[in-house]
This record gives sequence, structure tokens and C-alpha cells, in this order.
Amino acid sequence: QMINIRNQVVFLTFVLAVVVEAWPWDKWFPLDPSVGDVTQVSADDLTDRLRGKTALVVGGTDGIGRGCAIAMAQAGASVVIVGHSPTKAHAVLGNMSAIAQFPQEQKFKAYSVDLLTVKGGLGLTAQLNGNKTRFDYVILTVGMWPNSKEPLSGDGLDKVISLDVVARYLVFREIVPLLNPGARVMSVLASGWRRIFWRDAKSITADRMKEIAAGKVEGHYSLPEMLGTA
Repeated sequence: QMINIRNQVVFLTFVLAVVVEAWPWDKWFPLDPSVGDVTQVSADDLTDRLRGKTALVVGGTDGIGRGCAIAMAQAGASVVIVGHSPTKAHAVLGNMSAIAQFPQEQKFKAYSVDLLTVKGGLGLTAQLNGNKTRFDYVILTVGMWPNSKEPLSGDGLDKVISLDVVARYLVFREIVPLLNPGARVMSVLASGWRRIFWRDAKSITADRMKEIAAGKVEGHYSLPEMLGTA
């Protein structure tokens, strides 16, 4: 019986993979008219593009941001990372230094700051502007999941909103003078999700759920970080 169940799971997984591969995703998610279809490039091509460039990765001490920072360092870029944990920041600096393709040319720096408050965000941007490092790439990945025990920041905002929305906007606004001509900015955020997860339902009152179900709440999202901000 266990073998039959395993075979069924394998078969369903295969079918799902085929469906995903054949699904007309371009109809649901059309390509950006300016960017178009972004194809993968070789390591050599990436180095040609990034050598001599400088990137700022806000959220670069963990997760996707950490991966981006290390990959850019490997390709030859100088990288400045921003994160909350000094320990993680130090570790990523070590990772980037160890993997740097042109160690004599590349520079790495880390800032450990609390971006949950406007004061913290302005403190970071004041340091960046004071150092006058100019950037060719800015990657914003800073964010967090909802904290049901301590949901509010020192500013009285939901912590997720503070990081995923306010901090990103504030940092970008304040560092515009540091961007080189033609600089690219990428904000990594699941901004289009509009589902209510059952694990988050406990944080929503029964009356609120009824309003959502009745369509009386415009633009409601169960996960605050997934706001439709585009």
C-alpha cells in the first residue's frame, strides 16, 4: 500500500511539473514592456557588467539579500550591506571577502541598523550620504513576517509595514543623490498576493472577516507585507 501511495505521489508530481511548464504564464503575468524577457547570463558576462560597480543591498545579511550580496561580490562588484544583526553582517562580510574575484579592487562594508523606525532609517541614510559612496545598483530585500506577540514598532506601526513599505521608501528617497547615472533599483517583495492564510486568520477579528468576505474592505491583505504597492 505504501508503494502505491508513493507511486501516486510521484505521478501527481510529474503531472504538476508538466502543467506548470506548459501553462501560458505570459497571459497571466505579461512581460514588462521596457525590461522584456530577462535571460540568464554567464558568469563571465556578469563579471563584465558588475566589475567596477558598487551595489547597496538593504537586507543583505540574510535570505535573498545575502545571496544577492555574495553573488555580486563573486562577480566583481563592491558591495555595501545593511542588516539588523551585527553578527550576521560580520559573517556576510567574511563571505564576500573570501569569494571576491578582484580583492584588490573591491570594497565591502556593512551597516547594522534598526530600520523599524523612521529615526533608524534616517540614521542609516545620514551615514550613507556622509560617506558619499555612490551606487550603481540598489537592492531592497529587507522585510519580516508578522509578529503576533509584538506587532508594533517604536513608531506605533505594524512592524511589517515599517520594514516592507516605510523603510524601503525612506531609504530610497534619501539616497537618490548617491545614485550614479543609469543606476538600477530592484525591490524584492511579494506585492501581489491577496489571499488570506488560515494561520493568519487568528489575528483578524470575526467581524473583520465578515467584512472581508462581503467585499466591504477595499484592498485588504492578510499579510501586511504583501501590499499591492506597485
